[in-house]
Amino acid sequence: MKKRVDERVRQLLVRAYETHTRALFFVVGDHAKDQVPFFYHLLTRIGTRPRPDVLWMYKKELGFSSHRRKRLRQLRKKLRHGGVSVDAKTEDLFELFVSTANIRFSYYSESEKVLGNTYGLLVLQDFGALTPNLLARTIETVQGGGLVLFLLHNMESLRQLYTLKMDVHAHYRTESCPDIVPRFNRRLVLSLETCPMALAVDDELNVLPAVGGASCSSAYSIPQAANADDSSRAQDLASIPRIHVRSPPEVGGTVGDSNVTSEAEFRQKQLEILWSSRADLQVLGPLLRRTRTLDQARVLETLHALLARNVDTTTPAALAASMVVLTAARGRGKSAALGLAAAAALALGYTSIVVTAPAADNVQTLFSLLVSGLNELKLQEHTDYVLESRHDRCISKLSMLGRRVRQVSYLEPEAIRRVDAATIGALVSADLVIIDEAAAIPLVLVKRILSLLPSKSCHVFLSSTIFGYEGTGRSLSLKLIAQARRHVQQNTSVAAESRLVPPPMPEDVSHTPNGGIEPPVEHGCDSSTRQYGRRFHELVLEEPIRYARNDPVEAWLHALLCLETTEAPALQTRALPHPSMCTLCQVNRDVLFSGHALAEIFLRRVMALFVSSHYKNTPNDLQMLSDASNQQLYVLLGPTSSDPKRLPDVLCAIQLGLEGRLSREHTESQLSRGKRAAGDLIPWTLTQQFQETAFAQLAGARVIRIATHPDVQGMGYGTRAMECLVEHFRRRVASGVQQHERKTLRETDDAQPDLSVGSINDDTVPEPLLYRLSEQRVPDLDYLGVSFGLSHGLYRFWNRIGMLPVYVRLTPNEVTAEHTCIMLRSLKQAHEQGFRALHLDWRARFLSLLSYDFRSLPLGLVLDVLRAAPPDASLWNAAQLRLLLSMHDLRRLQAYANHLLDYHVILDIIPVLSRLYFEGHFAAERITLSPAQQAILVGVGLQRRPLEELGAEMQVESAQLLALFGKICRKFANEWKRLAEEEASTDLPLHPITERAASSRNGDVSQVAAADHSSSSTSRQLTRSQQTLDSLRPDSTPYVDIGGKSSESRPRFALDTNMQPADSGAAPVRLVSLPARRS
Repeated sequence: MKKRVDERVRQLLVRAYETHTRALFFVVGDHAKDQVPFFYHLLTRIGTRPRPDVLWMYKKELGFSSHRRKRLRQLRKKLRHGGVSVDAKTEDLFELFVSTANIRFSYYSESEKVLGNTYGLLVLQDFGALTPNLLARTIETVQGGGLVLFLLHNMESLRQLYTLKMDVHAHYRTESCPDIVPRFNRRLVLSLETCPMALAVDDELNVLPAVGGASCSSAYSIPQAANADDSSRAQDLASIPRIHVRSPPEVGGTVGDSNVTSEAEFRQKQLEILWSSRADLQVLGPLLRRTRTLDQARVLETLHALLARNVDTTTPAALAASMVVLTAARGRGKSAALGLAAAAALALGYTSIVVTAPAADNVQTLFSLLVSGLNELKLQEHTDYVLESRHDRCISKLSMLGRRVRQVSYLEPEAIRRVDAATIGALVSADLVIIDEAAAIPLVLVKRILSLLPSKSCHVFLSSTIFGYEGTGRSLSLKLIAQARRHVQQNTSVAAESRLVPPPMPEDVSHTPNGGIEPPVEHGCDSSTRQYGRRFHELVLEEPIRYARNDPVEAWLHALLCLETTEAPALQTRALPHPSMCTLCQVNRDVLFSGHALAEIFLRRVMALFVSSHYKNTPNDLQMLSDASNQQLYVLLGPTSSDPKRLPDVLCAIQLGLEGRLSREHTESQLSRGKRAAGDLIPWTLTQQFQETAFAQLAGARVIRIATHPDVQGMGYGTRAMECLVEHFRRRVASGVQQHERKTLRETDDAQPDLSVGSINDDTVPEPLLYRLSEQRVPDLDYLGVSFGLSHGLYRFWNRIGMLPVYVRLTPNEVTAEHTCIMLRSLKQAHEQGFRALHLDWRARFLSLLSYDFRSLPLGLVLDVLRAAPPDASLWNAAQLRLLLSMHDLRRLQAYANHLLDYHVILDIIPVLSRLYFEGHFAAERITLSPAQQAILVGVGLQRRPLEELGAEMQVESAQLLALFGKICRKFANEWKRLAEEEASTDLPLHPITERAASSRNGDVSQVAAADHSSSSTSRQLTRSQQTLDSLRPDSTPYVDIGGKSSESRPRFALDTNMQPADSGAAPVRLVSLPARRS
């Protein structure tokens, strides 16, 4: 039965096709999936294009069979027995669609595998399982003119999504905070009203009112464009242009917008001019014909110039490898440009090209463009090259046929992690290594790949999407790329002729408005400014390929997930305030995620600080901040102006999570099974480490993220924010349980801006965005903690706040190769001794583990950790030292201090002395070591590293290092000798004459008589004590002759009189070989 469909549905699809943009449809109803074939049929009939590929994402159950061969067999059987033709009137349209369309079914848990692919239709089933990460990964794979379908169950209105139970909410619930407020879904629905390419229909294709920008608009919605006072952006370190999300044009002006059309035509004309100017080049000319945008053509031209330099031996910079970092947003053609560059490398004679990516599916676009490039170079499959596929039909290798072996092979990241012989051989012999989607690969693996490659002959092409949805994108940009940028800036005296510039354009191209085709944004450097032994170049792609510029869906998605906030906005104030003049305020999350214009600007500023300061940021963090009830947000603000419409500058932002208050029964039940519930990171970790269930019952707060504005870092604003937060939590302890009435900034200070915003209904009372801490309710907390990647700078910051380390993970993080550290500060005096006991217990374990995975920690960091809270240990005497070391160890130590032995002879003594020193068993006033000497003691004694490695880290010559090491040993030898002499002197009684004189002066006749009778025993004690002192002197050691040889040739041995008899009064003789005595 035919049914007339609302004309707005067809108009939206036609508009998406004509403007090369994408469209969003929310299909609501229990039979929503039955309308997917209808949308697929519309896409195939609009315009002249091939049938689109379909990506169907779901959680666990499809509800139908996805086996294509099985459905084809059923369809043939039905046709054979029925004897009818395939007609939409008689056959099930959905069955026909699933059987004939090119559909890829994928779980949400495997969404990373679709990165780098392009589809024309995306179906998102099981809305409750969606997360912001999934939205960003999947929607960006849809090409221009394509369609995104959200399948929802039956509901009266999309506003019911406000209370929809999402699967991710189970991870946000804790035992103490079980409530969830779905603010993110509410903000998502409100944002649809500003997207002109969004529409909601039911399962009968009736347009739902008041939902979607294509049907209506709302005054309270998320604005796409930034406010006027938020237009200033921080300049990039290398002045590399970024993608600015512009406000998309209105629906009526999208198709016929003359500005958009003229800009697209102008860039297409520039691209055609570039094609014609490079047509005479043998390799580059045909490959440029495969590029889709001008930016992509420029990048390919630059990569070809880099590859050709190694082939042309007449070039002065020949055989100089390069490291190219290609960054862009999704859909800009990074993988395609790398595939064409690989084809150029094969044509130029490169023999071994290695490609790696998070999954084999991510490099299929690269291999597809590699094959297309070879075909453009008049090379045919099976004649000039062959392809090898894996069991999942993904291309994994391309081999050129001929006498000379030339191949492009794919390596999995897990194989690189294992570092087997085959992987090492492939990387060592590689001429070119391409790392695609590098942001989704752990940074540790990326650095390991670079360390295994030959630095003088192997090029490295690294592409990445640095937006936060891929999880580790900021890790790549904040660490690896930032290190390379700093290296280039430190060597700015680079000759102009050493910079890489593409070949000059012909004169007939200079008629463009910019005076010619500009080279791509790039940074070059000569051999003196190399990263990992290579020249460093950075390229940026801005023009999208999958869809048109200013795509409304892209602008909507970036605004919803704050993906465009990669750089913190510039500060508005000219004079920075003193940290003591700043105020810490708590943010009202109900208003922050309400969709109001001022709230959106403030949210972008806060997220920009987090993204620009942390290595791992995902859109899921935004949902956790909005929905989890245990999350709190604080901002440090400076003095504001009298303008009520101007938002204050955010100098520092703190995201806090409340943890703890776990029941004893629940904790013991989880520990007995070796499991831990979601959330409550610090309580579960420390309870498992110390096996103290009482700690999980305490209430605490964990600093999840803290970010200071890049322009004011290192000026004390972060310390000021933490001090205000600690003072706020300790105020409850000082003032009891008294609570204050909540007041807003507007009620307490007339000079503060009016930050109150209204909700959806205008009749409701507006709520404030910010609250002062002095007027807020103070939670009853026992401690304040933090978990972070251990580094010297971060540790010193948290230690300055007054926190003590209680846990450091032995295995490093897979992304950053840093050890996770947990530090605590007690908020109540009753718990201070208990937390100090936890720190001392962990400190003893830390000393033992320094020779394992902690041996790579920097010496300065280890010293600061050991100085956090010196232990209150008792001083050891000589008798206690003899439990671990013998008198022969002392003699060896003295001999090395007197330059008579090599330091290898005493290396077994240094670990024992180092541990005793840092445990506080030696008097600090007796053994005073400089910081350099303490670092040597840590490196040799605790981390057990060779002196050569310590010298390289400390930047000290080996001779100077040995001199400092000798002084350390001399101080320990002298202290040990002093303790032995002190022990021997305690056994000596007073001299009889001295004792008699003292007694006679006191008139005690009995003591005088006792002193006379003890003279004989005193002489015997003096003899034994003298023998003990003589044993400490090498020249007075008694020797005996063993054997029948003459005294000149006999081996001489020392008598060790310190050994106590086991079962008799006679002291056993221990023979120790000694060097020959000088005559």
